[in-house]
Amino acid sequence: FSDHHGKIKIMNRSMKQHFKFLSVFATVILLFVVAIPLKLLAQRPELIIPATHVARSVIISPDDKWLVSAGSEGLKIWDNKTGSLLKNLAPGRKNNERFAGGRINMTIDNASRLLAMQIEDTIYFFDFNKFAITNSIKVNGRRTAMVFSPDGTELFTAGINGETYDTYVFEKIGLANSKTTLLQKIDVVTQATHEVTRLSISPDGKDILVYDQVLGGWLLDAASGAIKKYFSDKLFLYPFAFLPNGNILAFGGEKEKILNVQELDRKTYQPLRKSKML
Repeated sequence: FSDHHGKIKIMNRSMKQHFKFLSVFATVILLFVVAIPLKLLAQRPELIIPATHVARSVIISPDDKWLVSAGSEGLKIWDNKTGSLLKNLAPGRKNNERFAGGRINMTIDNASRLLAMQIEDTIYFFDFNKFAITNSIKVNGRRTAMVFSPDGTELFTAGINGETYDTYVFEKIGLANSKTTLLQKIDVVTQATHEVTRLSISPDGKDILVYDQVLGGWLLDAASGAIKKYFSDKLFLYPFAFLPNGNILAFGGEKEKILNVQELDRKTYQPLRKSKML
C-alpha cells in the first residue's frame, strides 16, 4: 500500500507540474497575443470566387475599396477589404453571350464613384454611392478601352467602328448630357491582329495616351482629338500609361529579347530612369 501510495503522490506531483506548464504556456500565448498590435494580427481575407464565375476581366477602384470582376455570366462587385460579394450585375438582354465570355471593357473614375462597362452595344454606368446602374448610352461597335477624365465629367472611349475592324474610332461622352463627340477616326490596314487595349489620360486632362498591342502608342489632344505625337515602334519603346506626376510609364526592349520599365519625361519623352533588364 505504501508503494502504491507513493506512486499516487508521484502521479499527483507530475500532474501538477503538467498543469502548471500548461497554465504558464497559456499565459505566455495570451500575453503574446495581447502584446501584438491588432493591425498586425489582422490578415486580409481571401476573395473566394465561386467556381461558376471565371473572371476574365478584373478592375480595382482607385481607393482600393471595390473590386469588379467580369465573367461569362456577368459582373460581380466585391468589397476589396473583406472579400465579400456585394452585388451581381447582368445588364442587357437575357442572353449570357452578351458578356463575350467575360472580356468586358470597364473603367472606374478617379473618385471611385462611377463604373463604366460596355455590354454589347451599350455602355452602362454604375454609381457606387447609389449602388445601382444610373445611366446607359448606345455606341456603334465594340469599345476596347475607356478612361474617365480626371474630374469624372467625361468618358473617353476607343475601339472599332461597327463591323469595320480596320477602323479605329475615339469618342468623348459627356456624362451630364450623354452627348457623344467623335474625336478621331483612323483607318489602319495591317495583317496583324491588334486593337487599342488601353487609354490613359494625363493628370491635367489635356492628353490621351493610346496603347496598341501591335502598333505602339501615340498621343491625342483630349479637346480636339488631333494626333500630337506618335511613338515609333522602331525605337522599341512602348508608352503605356501616365504616372501621377505627369510623366509616362513605358516598356522598352530591343526586338522583344530585352524588357525593362522606363519613366519618360512629360515634355521631352526621354527616359529619366529605367529598371534592370527583365
